Parts: sequence; structure tokens; C-alpha cells
Amino acid sequence: MSRARMTLLPAPEHVTQADADALLHKQVRVDAERAGWLRPCAQKPGQRRSLFYRTFDVREVSRRIAEGEYPGVAREASAVL
Repeated sequence: MSRARMTLLPAPEHVTQADADALLHKQVRVDAERAGWLRPCAQKPGQRRSLFYRTFDVREVSRRIAEGEYPGVAREASAVL
């Protein structure tokens, strides 16, 4: 599909683990999973299993970080002065 046509389509409701890693960085994604902020919504079966996350959940992690929170760290301890 051409890039021009892709821009006409709405954003997908899901992203792959690789996309989540690119958006949040891998360590942040792992920390968010451990803290319960993020969990996979589906898994592709087979040898090369891919994990998928809801786009909303990935954006929610990003929003919380932008507000000064970090997964697994108390809000006061993670706030930047």
C-alpha cells in the first residue's frame, strides 16, 4: 500500500511490540508491563510469536510519563524538579 494511501486511513487500534519499543523505548515498555500499566492484547501464534498492544494503552503510558510518573516508581520519587 502506498504511503499516501496509508495517511488517509485512521491510525490502527493496535501496535506491535517493536512499535511499542520504538515509541516508548524497550526498557520503559518492560517497566510499564511489570508495573501493570501495559499488557499485550493479543499474541500471534507460531514460532515467531509477535505481541500486540492497544494503541490507547501505549499512549496512556506516554501520557503518564509526560505528567511526571514512571512505571513502578512512586509519583513523588519520579517527579522532576
